[in-house]
Amino acid sequence: MAAVPDISIVICTVDRRELLLKAIRSCIAQASPTGPTFEIIIVDNSAKGTTRDLRTFFQSASIPLHWIEAHPANIAVARNAGISASSGGAVAFLDDDEEAGPDWLAHLFSIMQETGADAVVGAVRPNPAVQPPSWDPDASIFGRQWDRKDGTPVFPAGPNKTRAFSIGTGNSLWRRKTCFTDQSVFDERFGLSGGEDIDLFQRLYRRGRRFVWCGSGYVYEYVPQNRMTLRHLAERSYCGGQIYAVTTIRNARSAYLAVLHLSIQGLLQSITCLFALPGAAAESLWAKKGTSPRLAMLIFKLAAAVGKITWFKRHALY
Repeated sequence: MAAVPDISIVICTVDRRELLLKAIRSCIAQASPTGPTFEIIIVDNSAKGTTRDLRTFFQSASIPLHWIEAHPANIAVARNAGISASSGGAVAFLDDDEEAGPDWLAHLFSIMQETGADAVVGAVRPNPAVQPPSWDPDASIFGRQWDRKDGTPVFPAGPNKTRAFSIGTGNSLWRRKTCFTDQSVFDERFGLSGGEDIDLFQRLYRRGRRFVWCGSGYVYEYVPQNRMTLRHLAERSYCGGQIYAVTTIRNARSAYLAVLHLSIQGLLQSITCLFALPGAAAESLWAKKGTSPRLAMLIFKLAAAVGKITWFKRHALY
Protein backbone atom coordinates (compact mmCIF):
# COMPACT_ATOMS: atom_id res chain seq x y z
CA MET A 1 0.00 0.00 0.00
CA ALA A 2 1.33 3.42 -0.98
CA ALA A 3 2.20 5.79 1.85
CA VAL A 4 -0.24 8.62 2.52
CA PRO A 5 1.28 11.85 1.17
CA ASP A 6 1.73 14.92 3.32
CA ILE A 7 -0.14 17.04 0.78
CA SER A 8 -2.62 16.59 -2.05
CA ILE A 9 -2.38 19.32 -4.70
CA VAL A 10 -5.79 19.85 -6.31
CA ILE A 11 -5.98 21.61 -9.68
CA CYS A 12 -9.47 22.20 -11.08
CA THR A 13 -9.53 22.90 -14.80
CA VAL A 14 -11.88 23.83 -17.64
CA ASP A 15 -10.55 23.91 -21.23
CA ARG A 16 -7.11 25.33 -20.40
CA ARG A 17 -4.93 22.51 -21.58
CA GLU A 18 -1.70 24.41 -22.28
CA LEU A 19 -1.90 26.42 -19.07
CA LEU A 20 -2.72 23.25 -17.15
CA LEU A 21 0.39 21.54 -18.50
CA LYS A 22 2.51 24.38 -17.15
CA ALA A 23 0.76 24.19 -13.79
CA ILE A 24 1.35 20.43 -13.53
CA ARG A 25 5.01 20.71 -14.47
CA SER A 26 5.52 23.43 -11.87
CA CYS A 27 4.01 21.10 -9.26
CA ILE A 28 6.17 18.14 -10.25
CA ALA A 29 9.19 20.43 -9.89
CA GLN A 30 8.34 20.81 -6.17
CA ALA A 31 9.58 17.27 -5.46
CA SER A 32 12.54 17.22 -3.08
CA PRO A 33 14.15 14.59 -0.83
CA THR A 34 13.80 16.98 2.11
CA GLY A 35 10.43 18.49 1.23
CA PRO A 36 6.88 17.28 1.89
CA THR A 37 5.57 14.29 -0.05
CA PHE A 38 2.61 14.98 -2.31
CA GLU A 39 0.21 13.77 -4.96
CA ILE A 40 -1.49 15.76 -7.72
CA ILE A 41 -5.24 15.58 -8.36
CA ILE A 42 -6.49 16.98 -11.68
CA VAL A 43 -10.23 17.70 -11.66
CA ASP A 44 -11.60 18.21 -15.18
CA ASN A 45 -14.82 20.23 -14.95
CA SER A 46 -15.27 20.60 -18.72
CA ALA A 47 -18.17 19.04 -20.62
CA LYS A 48 -16.03 16.59 -22.61
CA GLY A 49 -13.12 15.78 -20.31
CA THR A 50 -10.62 17.41 -22.65
CA THR A 51 -7.57 16.63 -20.50
CA ARG A 52 -8.22 12.91 -20.03
CA ASP A 53 -5.11 11.91 -21.99
CA LEU A 54 -2.85 13.71 -19.51
CA ARG A 55 -3.07 10.64 -17.29
CA THR A 56 -0.82 8.78 -19.71
CA PHE A 57 1.19 11.88 -20.63
CA PHE A 58 2.52 12.07 -17.07
CA GLN A 59 2.51 8.37 -16.22
CA SER A 60 6.32 8.31 -16.04
CA ALA A 61 6.40 11.15 -13.50
CA SER A 62 7.82 10.30 -10.09
CA ILE A 63 4.85 12.00 -8.41
CA PRO A 64 1.45 10.23 -8.18
CA LEU A 65 -0.95 12.01 -10.53
CA HIS A 66 -4.67 11.27 -10.56
CA TRP A 67 -7.24 12.54 -13.05
CA ILE A 68 -10.98 12.70 -12.37
CA GLU A 69 -14.05 14.28 -13.95
CA ALA A 70 -16.55 16.41 -12.06
CA HIS A 71 -19.99 17.47 -13.34
CA PRO A 72 -21.89 19.70 -13.80
CA ALA A 73 -19.75 22.73 -14.65
CA ASN A 74 -19.44 24.33 -11.23
CA ILE A 75 -16.20 25.32 -9.48
CA ALA A 76 -17.54 24.28 -6.06
CA VAL A 77 -18.49 20.85 -7.43
CA ALA A 78 -14.98 20.50 -8.86
CA ARG A 79 -13.25 21.52 -5.62
CA ASN A 80 -15.39 19.13 -3.58
CA ALA A 81 -14.60 16.30 -5.99
CA GLY A 82 -10.89 17.06 -5.66
CA ILE A 83 -11.08 16.91 -1.88
CA SER A 84 -12.96 13.59 -2.00
CA ALA A 85 -10.34 12.09 -4.33
CA SER A 86 -7.39 13.30 -2.25
CA SER A 87 -5.65 11.47 0.60
CA GLY A 88 -3.11 13.94 1.99
CA GLY A 89 -3.26 15.31 5.51
CA ALA A 90 -3.25 18.77 3.93
CA VAL A 91 -4.76 19.95 0.65
CA ALA A 92 -3.25 22.65 -1.56
CA PHE A 93 -5.25 24.42 -4.26
CA LEU A 94 -3.53 25.72 -7.37
CA ASP A 95 -5.55 27.30 -10.18
CA ASP A 96 -5.07 25.93 -13.68
CA ASP A 97 -3.71 29.29 -14.87
CA GLU A 98 -1.07 29.44 -12.13
CA GLU A 99 2.52 28.20 -12.01
CA ALA A 100 4.17 27.46 -8.68
CA GLY A 101 7.39 29.25 -7.79
CA PRO A 102 10.54 27.52 -6.47
CA ASP A 103 9.93 25.59 -3.21
CA TRP A 104 6.36 26.86 -3.20
CA LEU A 105 4.91 23.80 -1.48
CA ALA A 106 7.75 23.50 1.04
CA HIS A 107 7.26 27.13 2.12
CA LEU A 108 3.50 26.73 2.63
CA PHE A 109 3.92 23.44 4.51
CA SER A 110 6.70 24.80 6.71
CA ILE A 111 4.64 27.81 7.77
CA MET A 112 1.65 25.58 8.51
CA GLN A 113 3.80 23.41 10.76
CA GLU A 114 5.54 26.34 12.47
CA THR A 115 2.37 28.28 13.24
CA GLY A 116 -0.12 25.46 13.70
CA ALA A 117 -2.48 27.38 11.42
CA ASP A 118 -5.48 25.68 9.86
CA ALA A 119 -4.82 27.23 6.45
CA VAL A 120 -2.03 29.15 4.76
CA VAL A 121 -2.53 31.74 2.02
CA GLY A 122 0.33 32.39 -0.42
CA ALA A 123 1.30 35.27 -2.69
CA VAL A 124 0.17 35.63 -6.31
CA ARG A 125 2.35 37.42 -8.87
CA PRO A 126 0.60 38.50 -12.09
CA ASN A 127 1.94 37.22 -15.41
CA PRO A 128 0.12 39.36 -18.01
CA ALA A 129 -0.13 38.14 -21.61
CA VAL A 130 0.35 41.67 -22.96
CA GLN A 131 1.43 45.05 -21.64
CA PRO A 132 -1.10 46.00 -18.93
CA PRO A 133 -3.14 49.22 -19.31
CA SER A 134 -1.72 52.51 -18.13
CA TRP A 135 -4.15 52.66 -15.22
CA ASP A 136 -2.64 49.46 -13.80
CA PRO A 137 0.83 49.14 -15.38
CA ASP A 138 1.91 46.26 -13.11
CA ALA A 139 -1.40 44.37 -13.35
CA SER A 140 -1.37 44.56 -9.55
CA ILE A 141 -5.14 44.24 -9.34
CA PHE A 142 -4.71 40.60 -10.35
CA GLY A 143 -2.05 39.86 -7.74
CA ARG A 144 -1.98 39.10 -4.05
CA GLN A 145 0.94 40.79 -2.34
CA TRP A 146 1.44 41.83 1.27
CA ASP A 147 4.49 43.35 2.91
CA ARG A 148 4.19 41.22 6.03
CA LYS A 149 6.43 38.40 7.25
CA ASP A 150 5.47 34.77 6.79
CA GLY A 151 3.16 33.57 9.54
CA THR A 152 1.30 36.88 9.93
CA PRO A 153 -2.36 36.19 10.82
CA VAL A 154 -4.95 36.70 8.09
CA PHE A 155 -8.53 37.60 9.01
CA PRO A 156 -11.21 36.95 6.34
CA ALA A 157 -13.90 38.75 8.36
CA GLY A 158 -14.54 40.59 11.59
CA PRO A 159 -13.26 43.89 12.98
CA ASN A 160 -9.63 43.05 12.10
CA LYS A 161 -10.44 41.92 8.54
CA THR A 162 -7.35 41.85 6.32
CA ARG A 163 -7.89 44.49 3.63
CA ALA A 164 -4.53 44.39 1.86
CA PHE A 165 -5.72 41.78 -0.63
CA SER A 166 -8.70 39.69 -1.70
CA ILE A 167 -8.61 36.32 -0.04
CA GLY A 168 -9.18 33.18 -2.12
CA THR A 169 -8.26 29.52 -2.53
CA GLY A 170 -5.89 29.96 -5.48
CA ASN A 171 -2.48 29.23 -3.88
CA SER A 172 -3.55 28.04 -0.46
CA LEU A 173 -2.90 25.07 1.85
CA TRP A 174 -5.57 23.62 4.15
CA ARG A 175 -5.40 21.25 7.10
CA ARG A 176 -7.88 18.49 6.30
CA LYS A 177 -8.92 17.53 9.85
CA THR A 178 -9.87 21.05 10.91
CA CYS A 179 -11.05 22.65 7.66
CA PHE A 180 -12.86 19.94 5.70
CA THR A 181 -15.35 18.64 8.26
CA ASP A 182 -18.58 19.54 6.45
CA GLN A 183 -20.18 16.99 4.13
CA SER A 184 -20.05 19.55 1.32
CA VAL A 185 -16.97 21.67 1.97
CA PHE A 186 -17.62 24.26 -0.75
CA ASP A 187 -21.18 25.55 -1.14
CA GLU A 188 -22.27 24.62 -4.67
CA ARG A 189 -24.75 27.51 -4.78
CA PHE A 190 -21.73 29.73 -5.48
CA GLY A 191 -20.62 27.58 -8.41
CA LEU A 192 -21.39 30.02 -11.24
CA SER A 193 -20.89 33.35 -9.51
CA GLY A 194 -17.75 32.47 -7.58
CA GLY A 195 -17.36 33.14 -3.87
CA GLU A 196 -17.41 29.53 -2.66
CA ASP A 197 -13.93 30.09 -1.27
CA ILE A 198 -14.82 33.31 0.56
CA ASP A 199 -17.83 31.56 2.06
CA LEU A 200 -15.60 28.75 3.34
CA PHE A 201 -13.08 31.19 4.82
CA GLN A 202 -15.84 33.06 6.67
CA ARG A 203 -17.50 29.84 7.84
CA LEU A 204 -14.25 28.50 9.25
CA TYR A 205 -13.33 31.86 10.79
CA ARG A 206 -16.65 31.82 12.64
CA ARG A 207 -15.65 28.41 14.04
CA GLY A 208 -12.34 29.70 15.34
CA ARG A 209 -10.00 28.42 12.64
CA ARG A 210 -6.75 30.33 12.09
CA PHE A 211 -5.25 31.53 8.80
CA VAL A 212 -1.77 32.89 8.12
CA TRP A 213 0.18 34.52 5.31
CA CYS A 214 3.13 33.06 3.41
CA GLY A 215 4.66 35.48 0.92
CA SER A 216 7.60 33.17 0.21
CA GLY A 217 5.21 30.54 -1.14
CA TYR A 218 4.29 32.38 -4.32
CA VAL A 219 2.80 31.47 -7.69
CA TYR A 220 2.59 33.23 -11.06
CA GLU A 221 -0.90 33.74 -12.48
CA TYR A 222 -1.43 34.16 -16.21
CA VAL A 223 -3.62 37.17 -17.07
CA PRO A 224 -5.13 37.13 -20.60
CA GLN A 225 -5.68 40.35 -22.49
CA ASN A 226 -9.49 40.18 -22.31
CA ARG A 227 -9.39 40.41 -18.52
CA MET A 228 -7.38 43.62 -18.49
CA THR A 229 -10.27 45.88 -19.46
CA LEU A 230 -12.27 48.40 -17.47
CA ARG A 231 -15.50 46.62 -18.35
CA HIS A 232 -14.38 43.19 -17.19
CA LEU A 233 -12.84 44.47 -13.98
CA ALA A 234 -15.87 46.63 -13.20
CA GLU A 235 -18.05 43.54 -13.66
CA ARG A 236 -15.69 41.52 -11.49
CA SER A 237 -15.79 44.22 -8.81
CA TYR A 238 -19.59 44.28 -8.92
CA CYS A 239 -19.74 40.50 -8.49
CA GLY A 240 -17.14 40.76 -5.75
CA GLY A 241 -19.34 43.20 -3.86
CA GLN A 242 -22.30 40.86 -4.19
CA ILE A 243 -20.27 37.85 -3.09
CA TYR A 244 -18.90 39.70 -0.07
CA ALA A 245 -22.42 40.71 0.94
CA VAL A 246 -23.97 37.26 0.47
CA THR A 247 -21.21 35.42 2.34
CA THR A 248 -21.24 37.98 5.15
CA ILE A 249 -25.01 37.70 5.55
CA ARG A 250 -24.95 33.89 5.53
CA ASN A 251 -22.24 33.73 8.15
CA ALA A 252 -23.49 36.55 10.38
CA ARG A 253 -25.04 36.00 13.80
CA SER A 254 -27.90 38.24 12.73
CA ALA A 255 -28.69 38.23 9.01
CA TYR A 256 -31.02 41.22 9.47
CA LEU A 257 -28.32 43.38 11.04
CA ALA A 258 -25.82 42.28 8.41
CA VAL A 259 -28.17 43.31 5.59
CA LEU A 260 -28.77 46.67 7.26
CA HIS A 261 -25.06 47.29 7.79
CA LEU A 262 -24.09 46.29 4.25
CA SER A 263 -26.87 48.37 2.70
CA ILE A 264 -25.79 51.48 4.58
CA GLN A 265 -22.12 50.78 3.90
CA GLY A 266 -22.72 50.21 0.18
CA LEU A 267 -24.86 53.33 -0.10
CA LEU A 268 -22.31 55.57 1.63
CA GLN A 269 -19.46 54.14 -0.45
CA SER A 270 -21.48 54.68 -3.65
CA ILE A 271 -22.18 58.30 -2.76
CA THR A 272 -18.52 58.92 -1.92
CA CYS A 273 -17.39 57.46 -5.26
CA LEU A 274 -20.02 59.37 -7.24
CA PHE A 275 -18.87 62.66 -5.72
CA ALA A 276 -15.23 61.87 -6.54
CA LEU A 277 -15.79 60.58 -10.09
CA PRO A 278 -16.26 63.95 -11.88
CA GLY A 279 -12.97 65.28 -10.52
CA ALA A 280 -11.09 62.11 -11.44
CA ALA A 281 -12.63 62.14 -14.93
CA ALA A 282 -11.65 65.79 -15.40
CA GLU A 283 -8.07 65.00 -14.36
CA SER A 284 -7.91 62.20 -16.93
CA LEU A 285 -9.22 64.45 -19.69
CA TRP A 286 -6.83 67.22 -18.75
CA ALA A 287 -3.83 64.91 -18.74
CA LYS A 288 -4.86 63.48 -22.14
CA LYS A 289 -3.40 60.10 -21.20
CA GLY A 290 -6.59 58.09 -21.09
CA THR A 291 -8.05 56.60 -17.93
CA SER A 292 -6.01 57.46 -14.86
CA PRO A 293 -5.31 54.95 -12.08
CA ARG A 294 -7.45 57.03 -9.72
CA LEU A 295 -10.43 57.05 -12.10
CA ALA A 296 -10.16 53.30 -12.71
CA MET A 297 -10.04 52.51 -9.00
CA LEU A 298 -13.06 54.73 -8.34
CA ILE A 299 -15.02 52.89 -11.03
CA PHE A 300 -14.14 49.55 -9.45
CA LYS A 301 -14.97 50.76 -5.93
CA LEU A 302 -18.32 52.10 -7.12
CA ALA A 303 -19.14 48.81 -8.82
CA ALA A 304 -18.28 46.87 -5.65
CA ALA A 305 -20.37 49.23 -3.51
CA VAL A 306 -23.40 48.83 -5.79
CA GLY A 307 -22.89 45.08 -5.62
CA LYS A 308 -23.25 45.19 -1.84
CA ILE A 309 -26.62 46.91 -2.20
CA THR A 310 -27.94 44.57 -4.91
CA TRP A 311 -26.66 41.32 -3.35
CA PHE A 312 -30.10 39.69 -3.62
CA LYS A 313 -30.02 39.71 -7.45
CA ARG A 314 -26.93 37.65 -8.18
CA HIS A 315 -24.93 38.20 -11.36
CA ALA A 316 -23.06 35.19 -12.78
CA LEU A 317 -19.45 36.04 -13.61
CA TYR A 318 -18.56 32.68 -15.14
